[in-house]
Amino acid sequence: MEKPARFDQTATSAAKGAALLLLLWHHLFYQHSEYGFWVYFTANTAKVCLAMFILLSGYGLAQSVQNRPLGLWSFYKRRFSRIYLGYWYLALIFVPIAIFVFGRTLPSVFETQPYLKFFVQMTGYHMYFKDIWYGYNPTWWYISLILVLYWLFPLMFSAIKQYGWLALVPALFILLPPENTHFVLPVLQDHLFSFALGIYLSINNSLERFSIQIKRAGWWRFLLLVGMVLLGAVLRKKMPLMNESRIDALFGLAIILLVFETSQLIKLLEKSLSFLGEHLFNIFLFHTFIILYFWPDFVYSIKQPLLLFAGVTIFCVALSYLIELSKKWVGLARLQAWIDRLPIKEGVKII
Repeated sequence: MEKPARFDQTATSAAKGAALLLLLWHHLFYQHSEYGFWVYFTANTAKVCLAMFILLSGYGLAQSVQNRPLGLWSFYKRRFSRIYLGYWYLALIFVPIAIFVFGRTLPSVFETQPYLKFFVQMTGYHMYFKDIWYGYNPTWWYISLILVLYWLFPLMFSAIKQYGWLALVPALFILLPPENTHFVLPVLQDHLFSFALGIYLSINNSLERFSIQIKRAGWWRFLLLVGMVLLGAVLRKKMPLMNESRIDALFGLAIILLVFETSQLIKLLEKSLSFLGEHLFNIFLFHTFIILYFWPDFVYSIKQPLLLFAGVTIFCVALSYLIELSKKWVGLARLQAWIDRLPIKEGVKII
């Protein structure tokens, strides 16, 4: 039997790298049926990347507090400062370019009170205001989701640690009702279960335990995992009760498991995906500018989808790499370290 592997930071980054590729494929083609049925179908199915991000976020947060217990307010300071510094820095780069070079001004996006609404968007809570909604950059809606999930994390972590899988039931219950009976939980409703599942998997070391068990099947495990991924794609499309976000937590988990098992055998794949995963947050924040606002005519002048996808991916990764260098030049890491050192009342421990 093969040696068991840990689902460590490298494995997490590799899964994020796979999710990044799905994100770019989704946003490039989900509104472009002219590239053919299979491109269009897979692009819409690739929206599962969102559930993968959220699941991995819950998993990573739970891993971090288990390895290094934090006080409640120290946890919030550490996590929110990292989100905001990355978010604001990318906005500081791309919004002025969009305004002064490409003419995407604030009044052209927000019909009323443009500066106030943009300020609210910079707080990250804009999706909870109906007259702002997606705002200046539609993909930034995710900030509104992840901030509230971070607020809820200590409560969810404690509940799952105490009650196990039973603590997943409320999140699953919120997820399952059909559209016409949805609860009023803006933004959160379709994604709370993915986050809770990630926390549960971390607390119970489930990913590594599953890997140990499935290795008993030898090479057949890859066929089994591919079958699980394909089943998830079919259920997402065909079953009314389970389509879209209702199946995405388990569908995304199947993809994560497939990536984990495959990358254990192919270390070059693991390193490549892990490198991509380290650039996930940057590229998530700016890729819409490239595709939609800066050079859409050039991007979609490329009629070969794989060539288009490869070109955009390489460009975005190269740009993200330069942005990371610029963060060092302006001292963003020193600023983050200073924030981390700021004294704060610990409050209750996250246990």
